[in-house]
Amino acid sequence: MASRHSLERSSLLVSMPVIAVSGIVCLVTAFYGIDTLSFYLLVIFLFSSASRLWASFSSSCMETSLEISSRGVFPGGIVEIGLRVRNGKFLPVAWLDLYMPVPRREALVPEDVRPSENWERPGLDAIGASTSVVGAKRLGRMLWYEESVFPIRLEARCRGVCSLDSWRLSTGDGFGLSESDIRLAKGTSVAVYPRILDVDANPFLRNLWNSSTGSKGVMEDPTVIRSTRDYRPGDSVRNINWRLLARALPLTVNIYEDILPKSIHLIFDGESYSTHKDEMERVLSVIASELLVLRDHGMRCILSMPEGRAGGAATVRDDLAESLFHLASYEPLEDRFDYNEVKVVRQVSVFDMPAVSATAMECGHFFYFTYDAAVISGKDMLSGFGEGKVTVVSSVNTPEEGGYPNIRIDDLVRGGEK
Repeated sequence: MASRHSLERSSLLVSMPVIAVSGIVCLVTAFYGIDTLSFYLLVIFLFSSASRLWASFSSSCMETSLEISSRGVFPGGIVEIGLRVRNGKFLPVAWLDLYMPVPRREALVPEDVRPSENWERPGLDAIGASTSVVGAKRLGRMLWYEESVFPIRLEARCRGVCSLDSWRLSTGDGFGLSESDIRLAKGTSVAVYPRILDVDANPFLRNLWNSSTGSKGVMEDPTVIRSTRDYRPGDSVRNINWRLLARALPLTVNIYEDILPKSIHLIFDGESYSTHKDEMERVLSVIASELLVLRDHGMRCILSMPEGRAGGAATVRDDLAESLFHLASYEPLEDRFDYNEVKVVRQVSVFDMPAVSATAMECGHFFYFTYDAAVISGKDMLSGFGEGKVTVVSSVNTPEEGGYPNIRIDDLVRGGEK
Protein backbone atom coordinates (compact mmCIF):
# COMPACT_ATOMS: atom_id res chain seq x y z
CA MET A 1 0.00 0.00 0.00
CA ALA A 2 1.41 3.42 -0.95
CA SER A 3 2.94 5.55 1.81
CA ARG A 4 3.55 9.28 2.08
CA HIS A 5 6.08 11.26 4.09
CA SER A 6 4.38 13.39 6.75
CA LEU A 7 5.65 16.97 6.76
CA GLU A 8 3.51 18.00 9.74
CA ARG A 9 4.82 15.35 12.14
CA SER A 10 8.42 15.09 10.97
CA SER A 11 11.38 17.20 12.04
CA LEU A 12 12.63 19.98 9.77
CA LEU A 13 16.00 18.21 9.76
CA VAL A 14 14.59 15.46 7.52
CA SER A 15 12.87 17.80 5.05
CA MET A 16 14.20 17.73 1.50
CA PRO A 17 15.32 21.41 1.50
CA VAL A 18 17.44 20.86 4.65
CA ILE A 19 18.96 17.67 3.26
CA ALA A 20 19.72 19.30 -0.09
CA VAL A 21 21.14 22.51 1.41
CA SER A 22 23.30 20.66 3.96
CA GLY A 23 24.70 18.43 1.21
CA ILE A 24 25.47 21.30 -1.15
CA VAL A 25 27.00 23.55 1.52
CA CYS A 26 29.04 20.58 2.78
CA LEU A 27 30.60 20.21 -0.66
CA VAL A 28 31.23 23.95 -0.98
CA THR A 29 32.89 24.26 2.45
CA ALA A 30 35.00 21.16 1.78
CA PHE A 31 36.11 22.69 -1.53
CA TYR A 32 37.25 25.90 0.25
CA GLY A 33 38.94 23.96 3.03
CA ILE A 34 36.54 24.81 5.89
CA ASP A 35 36.91 21.35 7.34
CA THR A 36 35.12 21.74 10.69
CA LEU A 37 31.96 23.23 9.21
CA SER A 38 32.07 20.73 6.37
CA PHE A 39 32.28 17.86 8.87
CA TYR A 40 29.24 19.02 10.85
CA LEU A 41 27.23 19.56 7.68
CA LEU A 42 28.20 16.08 6.51
CA VAL A 43 26.95 14.62 9.80
CA ILE A 44 23.65 16.49 9.43
CA PHE A 45 23.31 15.37 5.81
CA LEU A 46 24.00 11.70 6.57
CA PHE A 47 21.87 11.62 9.72
CA SER A 48 18.88 13.33 8.07
CA SER A 49 19.12 11.18 4.95
CA ALA A 50 19.38 7.99 7.00
CA SER A 51 16.40 8.99 9.14
CA ARG A 52 14.24 9.75 6.10
CA LEU A 53 15.28 6.58 4.28
CA TRP A 54 14.58 4.52 7.40
CA ALA A 55 11.04 5.93 7.64
CA SER A 56 10.48 5.35 3.92
CA PHE A 57 11.63 1.73 4.06
CA SER A 58 9.65 1.11 7.27
CA SER A 59 6.39 2.12 5.59
CA SER A 60 7.06 0.12 2.41
CA CYS A 61 5.73 -3.42 1.80
CA MET A 62 3.07 -2.99 4.49
CA GLU A 63 -0.16 -4.83 3.70
CA THR A 64 -3.29 -3.76 5.58
CA SER A 65 -6.99 -4.65 5.59
CA LEU A 66 -10.00 -3.88 7.77
CA GLU A 67 -12.39 -6.58 8.97
CA ILE A 68 -15.59 -4.80 10.06
CA SER A 69 -18.21 -6.58 12.16
CA SER A 70 -21.08 -4.45 10.81
CA ARG A 71 -21.49 -1.65 8.29
CA GLY A 72 -24.57 -0.36 10.11
CA VAL A 73 -25.38 0.01 13.79
CA PHE A 74 -27.94 1.76 15.96
CA PRO A 75 -26.95 4.33 18.61
CA GLY A 76 -25.58 2.64 21.69
CA GLY A 77 -24.15 -0.23 19.67
CA ILE A 78 -20.51 -1.24 19.27
CA VAL A 79 -18.64 -1.78 16.01
CA GLU A 80 -15.65 -4.07 16.23
CA ILE A 81 -12.93 -3.71 13.62
CA GLY A 82 -9.95 -5.95 13.12
CA LEU A 83 -6.98 -4.15 11.59
CA ARG A 84 -4.84 -6.78 9.89
CA VAL A 85 -1.26 -5.64 9.23
CA ARG A 86 1.51 -7.64 7.58
CA ASN A 87 5.13 -6.48 7.41
CA GLY A 88 6.20 -7.96 4.08
CA LYS A 89 9.90 -7.13 4.27
CA PHE A 90 13.03 -8.11 6.19
CA LEU A 91 13.34 -4.71 7.92
CA PRO A 92 11.52 -4.62 11.29
CA VAL A 93 9.09 -1.78 12.01
CA ALA A 94 10.21 0.20 15.06
CA TRP A 95 6.72 1.48 15.92
CA LEU A 96 3.17 1.75 14.55
CA ASP A 97 0.50 4.30 15.43
CA LEU A 98 -3.13 4.34 14.26
CA TYR A 99 -4.71 7.74 13.60
CA MET A 100 -8.54 7.85 13.48
CA PRO A 101 -10.29 11.18 12.80
CA VAL A 102 -13.72 11.29 14.45
CA PRO A 103 -16.80 12.46 12.45
CA ARG A 104 -17.78 16.07 13.10
CA ARG A 105 -21.01 15.05 14.86
CA GLU A 106 -19.08 12.34 16.75
CA ALA A 107 -21.50 9.69 15.57
CA LEU A 108 -18.93 6.90 15.92
CA VAL A 109 -16.12 7.35 18.45
CA PRO A 110 -13.13 5.03 19.07
CA GLU A 111 -12.35 3.87 22.59
CA ASP A 112 -8.89 5.43 22.32
CA VAL A 113 -9.31 9.19 21.91
CA ARG A 114 -7.33 12.25 22.91
CA PRO A 115 -7.87 16.02 22.62
CA SER A 116 -6.77 17.32 19.26
CA GLU A 117 -3.74 19.59 19.09
CA ASN A 118 -3.74 23.07 17.59
CA TRP A 119 -1.69 22.11 14.52
CA GLU A 120 -4.14 19.25 13.73
CA ARG A 121 -7.36 21.23 13.78
CA PRO A 122 -7.18 22.94 10.36
CA GLY A 123 -6.60 19.58 8.69
CA LEU A 124 -9.40 17.92 10.66
CA ASP A 125 -11.80 20.72 9.79
CA ALA A 126 -10.89 20.42 6.09
CA ILE A 127 -11.94 16.76 5.98
CA GLY A 128 -15.16 17.31 7.94
CA ALA A 129 -13.91 15.71 11.16
CA SER A 130 -14.31 16.77 14.77
CA THR A 131 -11.80 19.40 15.83
CA SER A 132 -12.10 18.67 19.54
CA VAL A 133 -11.06 15.01 19.76
CA VAL A 134 -9.22 12.52 17.58
CA GLY A 135 -8.77 8.77 17.82
CA ALA A 136 -5.19 7.59 18.34
CA LYS A 137 -3.85 4.18 19.26
CA ARG A 138 -0.26 2.98 19.65
CA LEU A 139 0.03 -0.50 18.15
CA GLY A 140 3.66 -1.27 18.99
CA ARG A 141 6.38 -2.68 16.75
CA MET A 142 6.50 -5.51 14.24
CA LEU A 143 9.25 -7.96 13.32
CA TRP A 144 10.22 -8.95 9.79
CA TYR A 145 7.46 -10.76 7.87
CA GLU A 146 5.20 -10.61 10.91
CA GLU A 147 1.40 -10.46 10.60
CA SER A 148 -0.87 -9.19 13.38
CA VAL A 149 -4.54 -8.32 13.88
CA PHE A 150 -5.21 -5.31 16.13
CA PRO A 151 -8.72 -5.01 17.64
CA ILE A 152 -10.48 -1.63 17.50
CA ARG A 153 -13.82 -0.84 19.14
CA LEU A 154 -16.05 2.06 18.13
CA GLU A 155 -19.05 3.32 20.10
CA ALA A 156 -22.10 4.52 18.16
CA ARG A 157 -23.41 7.69 19.79
CA CYS A 158 -25.74 9.40 17.33
CA ARG A 159 -26.98 9.29 13.74
CA GLY A 160 -24.40 9.78 11.02
CA VAL A 161 -21.90 8.11 8.70
CA CYS A 162 -18.28 7.56 9.65
CA SER A 163 -15.92 7.39 6.69
CA LEU A 164 -12.72 5.43 7.26
CA ASP A 165 -10.98 7.01 4.27
CA SER A 166 -9.03 9.35 6.53
CA TRP A 167 -7.74 6.62 8.84
CA ARG A 168 -4.02 5.99 8.53
CA LEU A 169 -1.14 4.06 10.01
CA SER A 170 1.99 5.99 10.93
CA THR A 171 5.49 4.62 11.25
CA GLY A 172 8.99 5.98 10.96
CA ASP A 173 12.59 5.82 12.08
CA GLY A 174 13.79 4.83 15.52
CA PHE A 175 15.06 8.35 16.21
CA GLY A 176 11.56 9.83 16.04
CA LEU A 177 12.56 12.43 13.45
CA SER A 178 10.83 11.17 10.32
CA GLU A 179 7.32 9.78 9.91
CA SER A 180 5.40 8.26 7.00
CA ASP A 181 1.67 7.59 6.61
CA ILE A 182 -0.07 4.52 5.19
CA ARG A 183 -3.70 4.95 4.12
CA LEU A 184 -5.94 2.11 5.26
CA ALA A 185 -9.20 2.20 3.34
CA LYS A 186 -10.82 3.64 0.25
CA GLY A 187 -14.58 4.17 0.11
CA THR A 188 -15.19 2.33 3.41
CA SER A 189 -17.77 3.71 5.82
CA VAL A 190 -19.92 2.67 8.78
CA ALA A 191 -23.41 4.09 9.29
CA VAL A 192 -25.04 4.88 12.60
CA TYR A 193 -28.77 4.60 11.97
CA PRO A 194 -31.37 6.87 13.59
CA ARG A 195 -32.39 6.05 17.14
CA ILE A 196 -35.28 3.59 17.35
CA LEU A 197 -38.53 4.63 19.04
CA ASP A 198 -41.66 2.75 20.04
CA VAL A 199 -44.04 3.75 17.26
CA ASP A 200 -47.58 3.01 16.13
CA ALA A 201 -47.72 1.49 12.63
CA ASN A 202 -51.51 1.20 12.36
CA PRO A 203 -51.95 4.38 10.26
CA PHE A 204 -49.59 2.88 7.67
CA LEU A 205 -51.30 -0.51 7.58
CA ARG A 206 -54.88 0.69 7.32
CA ASN A 207 -56.74 0.10 4.02
CA LEU A 208 -53.67 -1.02 2.11
CA TRP A 209 -54.55 -4.60 1.18
CA ASN A 210 -55.06 -5.69 -2.41
CA SER A 211 -55.38 -9.00 -4.29
CA SER A 212 -51.81 -9.58 -5.42
CA THR A 213 -50.60 -12.93 -4.09
CA GLY A 214 -47.43 -13.91 -2.34
CA SER A 215 -45.94 -15.82 0.56
CA LYS A 216 -44.71 -13.15 2.97
CA GLY A 217 -46.77 -10.86 5.16
CA VAL A 218 -49.96 -12.51 3.95
CA MET A 219 -53.60 -12.51 4.96
CA GLU A 220 -56.58 -14.40 3.61
CA ASP A 221 -58.94 -12.87 1.09
CA PRO A 222 -62.43 -14.27 1.92
CA THR A 223 -63.71 -13.27 -1.52
CA VAL A 224 -61.36 -15.60 -3.43
CA ILE A 225 -61.61 -19.39 -2.74
CA ARG A 226 -58.50 -21.18 -3.92
CA SER A 227 -59.62 -24.75 -3.05
CA THR A 228 -61.37 -26.86 -0.42
CA ARG A 229 -60.31 -29.70 1.88
CA ASP A 230 -61.91 -32.08 4.35
CA TYR A 231 -62.98 -30.65 7.66
CA ARG A 232 -60.59 -31.17 10.58
CA PRO A 233 -61.30 -30.70 14.28
CA GLY A 234 -60.44 -27.16 15.25
CA ASP A 235 -61.31 -25.58 11.89
CA SER A 236 -63.27 -22.36 12.11
CA VAL A 237 -67.00 -22.69 11.50
CA ARG A 238 -66.96 -19.61 9.28
CA ASN A 239 -64.68 -21.42 6.81
CA ILE A 240 -67.11 -24.29 6.23
CA ASN A 241 -68.32 -24.52 2.65
CA TRP A 242 -72.05 -24.41 3.31
CA ARG A 243 -72.94 -24.61 -0.35
CA LEU A 244 -71.36 -28.05 -0.75
CA LEU A 245 -72.85 -29.19 2.55
CA ALA A 246 -76.31 -28.19 1.29
CA ARG A 247 -75.80 -30.59 -1.62
CA ALA A 248 -75.31 -33.44 0.88
CA LEU A 249 -71.58 -33.59 0.14
CA PRO A 250 -68.97 -34.33 2.86
CA LEU A 251 -68.15 -31.54 5.29
CA THR A 252 -65.38 -29.38 3.82
CA VAL A 253 -63.75 -26.04 4.58
CA ASN A 254 -62.64 -23.32 2.19
CA ILE A 255 -58.99 -22.44 1.60
CA TYR A 256 -58.81 -18.79 0.68
CA GLU A 257 -56.29 -17.05 -1.52
CA ASP A 258 -53.43 -15.34 0.28
CA ILE A 259 -52.92 -11.68 -0.47
CA LEU A 260 -50.15 -9.19 0.10
CA PRO A 261 -50.43 -5.55 1.08
CA LYS A 262 -49.61 -3.01 -1.55
CA SER A 263 -46.40 -1.06 -1.17
CA ILE A 264 -46.44 2.20 0.72
CA HIS A 265 -44.20 5.11 -0.17
CA LEU A 266 -42.62 7.30 2.49
CA ILE A 267 -41.40 10.67 1.19
CA PHE A 268 -39.22 12.83 3.43
CA ASP A 269 -39.24 16.60 2.79
CA GLY A 270 -35.83 17.16 4.33
CA GLU A 271 -35.47 20.84 3.45
CA SER A 272 -38.56 21.69 5.50
CA TYR A 273 -36.48 20.66 8.54
CA SER A 274 -33.33 22.58 7.55
CA THR A 275 -33.81 25.09 10.40
CA HIS A 276 -35.34 22.57 12.82
CA LYS A 277 -32.51 20.12 13.42
CA ASP A 278 -33.85 18.58 16.64
CA GLU A 279 -37.21 17.89 15.02
CA MET A 280 -35.43 16.46 11.98
CA GLU A 281 -33.59 13.95 14.16
CA ARG A 282 -36.89 12.95 15.73
CA VAL A 283 -38.73 12.45 12.44
CA LEU A 284 -35.84 10.47 10.96
CA SER A 285 -36.03 8.21 14.02
CA VAL A 286 -39.78 7.82 13.49
CA ILE A 287 -39.31 6.87 9.83
CA ALA A 288 -36.58 4.33 10.67
CA SER A 289 -38.72 2.86 13.44
CA GLU A 290 -41.76 2.59 11.17
CA LEU A 291 -39.70 0.85 8.49
CA LEU A 292 -38.62 -1.79 11.01
CA VAL A 293 -42.18 -2.38 12.25
CA LEU A 294 -43.61 -2.47 8.73
CA ARG A 295 -40.98 -5.00 7.69
CA ASP A 296 -42.10 -7.26 10.54
CA HIS A 297 -45.65 -6.98 9.16
CA GLY A 298 -44.43 -8.01 5.70
CA MET A 299 -45.18 -4.59 4.24
CA ARG A 300 -43.18 -3.56 1.21
CA CYS A 301 -41.90 -0.01 1.69
CA ILE A 302 -40.43 2.54 -0.68
CA LEU A 303 -38.47 5.48 0.69
CA SER A 304 -37.67 8.70 -1.15
CA MET A 305 -34.99 11.03 0.20
CA PRO A 306 -34.21 14.47 -1.28
CA GLU A 307 -30.88 15.77 -2.44
CA GLY A 308 -28.60 16.67 0.47
CA ARG A 309 -25.01 17.37 1.40
CA ALA A 310 -24.15 13.67 1.35
CA GLY A 311 -25.34 13.11 -2.22
CA GLY A 312 -28.16 13.25 -4.72
CA ALA A 313 -31.80 12.31 -4.30
CA ALA A 314 -32.58 8.62 -3.90
CA THR A 315 -35.62 6.36 -4.07
CA VAL A 316 -35.10 2.97 -2.39
CA ARG A 317 -37.43 0.06 -3.14
CA ASP A 318 -38.01 -2.47 -0.37
CA ASP A 319 -34.40 -2.54 0.87
CA LEU A 320 -34.28 -1.91 4.61
CA ALA A 321 -30.49 -1.69 4.93
CA GLU A 322 -30.17 0.84 2.11
CA SER A 323 -33.10 2.86 3.43
CA LEU A 324 -31.53 3.05 6.89
CA PHE A 325 -28.21 4.10 5.34
CA HIS A 326 -29.85 7.02 3.51
CA LEU A 327 -31.62 8.05 6.72
CA ALA A 328 -28.29 7.91 8.55
CA SER A 329 -26.36 9.95 6.00
CA TYR A 330 -28.91 12.68 5.20
CA GLU A 331 -28.04 16.30 5.91
CA PRO A 332 -29.92 19.29 4.45
CA LEU A 333 -28.27 21.36 1.75
CA GLU A 334 -25.90 24.17 2.66
CA ASP A 335 -27.74 27.29 3.82
CA ARG A 336 -28.53 29.77 1.08
CA PHE A 337 -28.99 33.44 1.96
CA ASP A 338 -30.99 36.22 0.33
CA TYR A 339 -29.40 38.93 -1.76
CA ASN A 340 -28.55 40.91 1.40
CA GLU A 341 -26.68 37.89 2.79
CA VAL A 342 -28.71 38.25 5.99
CA LYS A 343 -31.72 35.94 5.95
CA VAL A 344 -31.60 32.21 5.25
CA VAL A 345 -33.77 31.32 2.26
CA ARG A 346 -35.70 28.10 2.63
CA GLN A 347 -34.87 25.72 -0.19
CA VAL A 348 -37.22 23.21 -1.77
CA SER A 349 -36.51 19.50 -1.49
CA VAL A 350 -35.37 18.04 -4.81
CA PHE A 351 -36.40 14.42 -5.45
CA ASP A 352 -35.62 11.94 -8.20
CA MET A 353 -38.99 12.57 -9.84
CA PRO A 354 -38.83 9.82 -12.53
CA ALA A 355 -38.15 7.24 -9.82
CA VAL A 356 -40.87 8.66 -7.55
CA SER A 357 -43.47 8.82 -10.33
CA ALA A 358 -42.72 5.24 -11.41
CA THR A 359 -44.07 3.98 -8.07
CA ALA A 360 -47.53 5.55 -8.42
CA MET A 361 -49.24 2.42 -9.80
CA GLU A 362 -47.77 -0.08 -7.34
CA CYS A 363 -48.26 1.94 -4.17
CA GLY A 364 -51.41 1.79 -2.12
CA HIS A 365 -50.63 5.00 -0.27
CA PHE A 366 -48.09 7.84 -0.03
CA PHE A 367 -46.99 9.37 3.26
CA TYR A 368 -45.37 12.79 2.93
CA PHE A 369 -43.25 13.79 5.94
CA THR A 370 -42.86 17.54 6.33
CA TYR A 371 -42.28 19.97 9.17
CA ASP A 372 -45.39 22.13 8.74
CA ALA A 373 -48.62 20.71 7.31
CA ALA A 374 -49.74 24.22 6.41
CA VAL A 375 -46.70 24.77 4.17
CA ILE A 376 -46.31 21.88 1.73
CA SER A 377 -43.67 22.52 -0.90
CA GLY A 378 -44.39 19.32 -2.83
CA LYS A 379 -48.03 19.99 -3.74
CA ASP A 380 -47.43 19.51 -7.46
CA MET A 381 -45.81 16.14 -6.85
CA LEU A 382 -48.54 14.96 -4.48
CA SER A 383 -51.34 15.96 -6.85
CA GLY A 384 -50.13 13.36 -9.35
CA PHE A 385 -50.56 10.40 -7.01
CA GLY A 386 -54.33 10.20 -7.20
CA GLU A 387 -57.18 11.21 -4.95
CA GLY A 388 -57.23 9.67 -1.49
CA LYS A 389 -53.74 8.16 -1.74
CA VAL A 390 -51.77 10.81 0.16
CA THR A 391 -51.41 11.47 3.89
CA VAL A 392 -49.29 14.31 5.27
CA VAL A 393 -47.24 13.51 8.37
CA SER A 394 -46.06 16.70 10.09
CA SER A 395 -44.35 17.96 13.21
CA VAL A 396 -46.55 21.04 13.59
CA ASN A 397 -50.09 22.06 12.50
CA THR A 398 -52.82 19.66 11.49
CA PRO A 399 -55.01 21.23 8.81
CA GLU A 400 -56.04 19.00 5.92
CA GLU A 401 -54.08 21.12 3.50
CA GLY A 402 -55.35 20.65 -0.06
CA GLY A 403 -57.67 17.88 1.07
CA TYR A 404 -54.88 15.67 2.47
CA PRO A 405 -55.49 13.94 5.80
CA ASN A 406 -52.86 14.73 8.38
CA ILE A 407 -51.02 12.78 11.10
CA ARG A 408 -48.90 14.40 13.79
CA ILE A 409 -45.45 12.95 14.46
CA ASP A 410 -46.21 12.99 18.18
CA ASP A 411 -49.24 10.76 17.62
CA LEU A 412 -47.03 8.06 16.06
CA VAL A 413 -44.68 7.80 19.06
CA ARG A 414 -46.19 5.55 21.71
CA GLY A 415 -43.37 5.48 24.24
CA GLY A 416 -39.75 6.24 24.83
CA GLU A 417 -36.64 4.93 23.13
CA LYS A 418 -36.06 1.21 22.98
